[in-house]
Amino acid sequence: MKCLLIFDSLNDIIFMKHNDIFCKYIQKLAVLQGLIPEESKDAHRTDFKLEADIVMQLFSPLITSQRVMLNHFSNPYSSIACYDGLNIIFDEFVGYLFVAIGYDSVYWLKRYLGVFLSIVKHVCGLDLSTLKANKSITTLISRLLDVWYSRIATEQTYLVEAIEQLRVPSKVSSICLKALTESTEKIKSSVSVSQVHAFIMVDHRFLCLYSTRNAAELLLSDVTLLSLVGEAVEPIFDGNSSHKTCDEDKEPAKYEKSKLQSNYEIRDTMDDFVFLLGKQKPYAVHVSHIARNIPIFLLYEICNDHVNSALYETLQSLCSLHDLHARGTTDREVIHSCVEVVDNSFKKLTELFKKKSFSSNLDKTCLNNFKVTSKKWDALRKQYQEYLKTHNIEWLQKIDSTVDSIISMFRSIYSSCVFNLSIAHSNHKAILPIIQNIQRTLRNVKEILNESEGGSLGIGLKSTLNINKYLEEFPGLVHFIYIDRITHRFVAPCLDFSSKETTNMTRKKVWNMVKFAWSHLQEGRTALMWKDSIFNYSHFLWFEDVSGTPLKPKISPTAVVKTLPQLGYLHGDFYHQLIKKCFPSVSTQRIRCYELFSVHLGLVTSSCVLEQSRRLTATIWEVTGVPTNPLDLL
Repeated sequence: MKCLLIFDSLNDIIFMKHNDIFCKYIQKLAVLQGLIPEESKDAHRTDFKLEADIVMQLFSPLITSQRVMLNHFSNPYSSIACYDGLNIIFDEFVGYLFVAIGYDSVYWLKRYLGVFLSIVKHVCGLDLSTLKANKSITTLISRLLDVWYSRIATEQTYLVEAIEQLRVPSKVSSICLKALTESTEKIKSSVSVSQVHAFIMVDHRFLCLYSTRNAAELLLSDVTLLSLVGEAVEPIFDGNSSHKTCDEDKEPAKYEKSKLQSNYEIRDTMDDFVFLLGKQKPYAVHVSHIARNIPIFLLYEICNDHVNSALYETLQSLCSLHDLHARGTTDREVIHSCVEVVDNSFKKLTELFKKKSFSSNLDKTCLNNFKVTSKKWDALRKQYQEYLKTHNIEWLQKIDSTVDSIISMFRSIYSSCVFNLSIAHSNHKAILPIIQNIQRTLRNVKEILNESEGGSLGIGLKSTLNINKYLEEFPGLVHFIYIDRITHRFVAPCLDFSSKETTNMTRKKVWNMVKFAWSHLQEGRTALMWKDSIFNYSHFLWFEDVSGTPLKPKISPTAVVKTLPQLGYLHGDFYHQLIKKCFPSVSTQRIRCYELFSVHLGLVTSSCVLEQSRRLTATIWEVTGVPTNPLDLL
């Protein structure tokens, strides 16, 4: 049973995603509490539809309690465990409450909720009110969650939150890189933008990426999101849709591996989006496909950087001001400081709008709305000044509702300026021929691949290692995952054994190993060894300087992990934050961080596992032929 909910400041549900088991669970509770008629609990009924109002009534006491704990005591619940094993997880973002419900472990539900929050931030930014009004956005978020849930059950990339570089012949790389380079130059001239990225992925693995010289760096969380988007919007190939909604209580859908030489055609379909990428910058994203599981992404920044930053800072400071009211803060110094931040942000935006430092696609309605909002703020600022002079609590009571009104109006302005999808749509005709030209260029790649190792651009062609390469050097080794946590690039053999039964068993063991190891890493344990009746398992996390010399943390990880985000990089980069906390007086650019998971046969001794782990980490890049250079990937 699983459910994801978002509550606004009025405790109304603006987003709800659940499976059938949760629906039946709520249906039973609603009947017991008299919220729906007795006959609704008939197990054979198929016309029962779960209403948000019913869920809101059932959860209202709990949500109200969470608000009180958050606003008045600054000590909110992180999770609640029920007697029947049900777990409820909470998180908060700009006044909205995120909730995950299910019988899974707290660790898993926190990760699920973290991914959900990350997707919402990329798709909605600070304006989550669009979830209530725009059905297409809620549908996209739901589909992205379905793809992630399916992939994390089958792909090591999502299991450990790291990127794998597809290793292809240098001739293929040069052809792809040339095609992407030419495409970015055409976009710069035809669309009049300067910051452009173009990349191709194959079954969620990097094939090639090119960015213009002054383009801001993409984060790996951005790449992961776009990879999910590529699969979520994938068109139909050979009469079969690649996107399958995943029923979360059944075995996840299997996705057929792609081959460039099959299903190849020049497609006239392309999807347009606007997402927040990098450091909260809006990008127009155009997605098309060469073949199944082989998407092409072209993206460019669409909003003036100064305007975007000012809009983000203004809305964020308004939300902080609202939080002060929600907590009942009366401290004049705190309120004065927050009001000054909001006022300076409004002044900065006013100057930028006067200079017309924004996209010409911005409509007049948005500008008029800003003028109205700015006048409202001037009036509200005077009310704050009266309170700061008199310290009369009645002024704060009058101000409270006005702050909500200003935030609501400003969110509309923020969405119109930042998530301006009309820009992406207006450039559609100019971008589509560029993508089609890439598809035509990559026809030559198909012939090259046919000449090398079976011609498959899927898993078969150097995309992953085979464990057989290691059997002679590392007897007893079954599987390993080696990750550079600075670049989040990983190396691991493919889980493809001769017997399907062996593959499924090993996959299950590997997935359980990562979950177990990460649950201990979340508590600060960086070295771990354990065993079951079949295998020996180990997990190590360590630090080195740029010369490869091991470093001992100045502050123990166990002392800092409680302040860190969830493991991985989708919901805040755990590893970079860990480096900052453990080495407070050292530049993070001088620290390297690595992670190793390994599975050995049960007969292998602990000393042998340690010895092999040392040798494996020392020789891994010699075997793969891929250097530890961050620029090699991005």
